[in-house]
Amino acid sequence: MASMNENNNYELNDGYSLVLIEDSNDHLKIELYQNQILTYYVLLNDNQCFTITNKFCETKNELYDLLVNLLITKKSNIHVKDSRYLEISFPIYFGHEKTLTKLWIFKIEFQRFLSIDEKRTDDISLDPLDWTDIRSLGHQIMNDMIDYLRDLRLRPTWRPMPLTVRRAIAQTTIPLKGQSPFEVYDEVRSLVLPYPVGNIHPHYWGYVQGTGSSIGAFAELITGTMNTMSWGGHQASIYIERQILSWLKVLMGFPNDDTSSGVLVSGTSVATIIAMAVARKKFSNRTMKVYCSKEAHNCLIRAIDLLNIDRQNLIFISTNSERKIDLKV
Repeated sequence: MASMNENNNYELNDGYSLVLIEDSNDHLKIELYQNQILTYYVLLNDNQCFTITNKFCETKNELYDLLVNLLITKKSNIHVKDSRYLEISFPIYFGHEKTLTKLWIFKIEFQRFLSIDEKRTDDISLDPLDWTDIRSLGHQIMNDMIDYLRDLRLRPTWRPMPLTVRRAIAQTTIPLKGQSPFEVYDEVRSLVLPYPVGNIHPHYWGYVQGTGSSIGAFAELITGTMNTMSWGGHQASIYIERQILSWLKVLMGFPNDDTSSGVLVSGTSVATIIAMAVARKKFSNRTMKVYCSKEAHNCLIRAIDLLNIDRQNLIFISTNSERKIDLKV
């Protein structure tokens, strides 16, 4: 196991000690030792330092100076928590005579240190190489997306995509070399986010499309993280889906028992195809006639084509001045 470097070594609680190293790769390296044995470390760049300190330190140099000052002067509470977190809290004095105090708190998460004997070259993982790095990117994306929704009314409903942007997206060759997630996100911010179709804007009246919501975006994050597939098995998502379907059956006046059922899908087009497929199976021995308003969405026509139901069996009913089905017809 690696032993402790005496340079910039600072004693902490419970046999822990800290070593701060400013390396040449634009990172601040913080090593955590327990009983003089290296157990954890973390590498922090400027963006990570800014995020971790809740915008108190803008660069790694500022965080380095802050930690050294706090560790030397003992004007703070710096301690190891749960074996892999460094929690820092210190008072900030303000006001005319510095009589007001605010406690500033932030936390640094370490990665586990692997010795040469513990390292394995045959493991393949989809985990990020640096969890702190990916956490910093996640915080940045979260903050940007909240600002994106908050400032929606300050932007036009829609804007045309410049030719230069379209050319940048339409690459002619396959990129054989990967990019860092930070670089990819920078491209998304410049090439994608400024040019939505506009349906999330309150002045978008071109089509009837859902606007989405901030809570909906958070829900998608949770769902994507769990990578939920409600095909079966003993998992929470199945019971969530059943409960939602039960509520919907009550709202729509369906029997709230096993004589009626349903499924949650991605949208109306898919729902229409499934509904038509169920009806076709139910009446497989009869000629199927489909009656609908002439104002019906064209996904109904696509569903009929996909399910090989002859279009002559699709009957449109006229509507009245309020665009409701004309019952007299």
